[in-house]
Amino acid sequence: MPSRAETCDNRCMKKIPLYDGTIVLCMDERKHIYWVEGRKDEILCNATGVLKVMAKPFLIPWAAKMASEHWRSQIQPGKEYGELALDSIFDEAKTAHKTYTGGRGKIGSHVHDWIEKYINYEMGLAEDPPKYPISPDLARGVDAFLAWMDEKGDVEWMFSERVTYHPGAGHCGTVDAVYKYQDKYYIVDFKTGSGVWPEAALQCASYAAALAYEFDWDLDDCCREIVHLNVKTGKHKTYSEGLIRDKLTGHGIKADYDTFRSALYVYKWIMAGPNKWAFLKS
Repeated sequence: MPSRAETCDNRCMKKIPLYDGTIVLCMDERKHIYWVEGRKDEILCNATGVLKVMAKPFLIPWAAKMASEHWRSQIQPGKEYGELALDSIFDEAKTAHKTYTGGRGKIGSHVHDWIEKYINYEMGLAEDPPKYPISPDLARGVDAFLAWMDEKGDVEWMFSERVTYHPGAGHCGTVDAVYKYQDKYYIVDFKTGSGVWPEAALQCASYAAALAYEFDWDLDDCCREIVHLNVKTGKHKTYSEGLIRDKLTGHGIKADYDTFRSALYVYKWIMAGPNKWAFLKS
């Protein structure tokens, strides 16, 4: 009889056939880690994890601002505070940036889920379209997506929330959506955060390279499209391949994939060393 741990492992594991079923990825849905079937000890490098090696200097002053604003919101002039109350405020201030992003992350997850259901309906994989959300934040995110769809017109959807894997380079990740238009393959990433940063372009380049490897596409026929869905205003901004070059990275998809591969080498170096747990918890 299987143990409780084995039963839980089997229940939480998802199998994903790729490359016409010749490669099967296994995913632990609790830990969000992937490995090739039969090679559980070799955890694959996820694109989002790989890009943690890139310096993000804007995050330091932003995190400091979150801590300061929390402290200011809790302290009132003339009021006395006991030691325990001050310790509590201090501890909450240290994690204020995580609490803030956690709330935004939940909104983003719900918007992404709605978009996935919508695209699946458009591809004929679902009988009914998703219901319009009640929450104002979610509704604005959906409005931004629908406005982007109106702008795009008719497109040939290929995938929604599709796992990608590059056996040669050893990286994986999940692309939000892929569509085809005029013999070009568009790799789409929807962002609901405060903005769009250069590493998003590298992330999309890694998805494009993996899909090109799997389906024998020419990488030059792949175009990235990063779509910022503003959940505060209901508006969107599209970073096409040209705008990615002009505003985000200064380079095209091939050069950006080379940069991703450089980050991948650094990531593998860290994960092979004694400080990987400190890196993962950072």
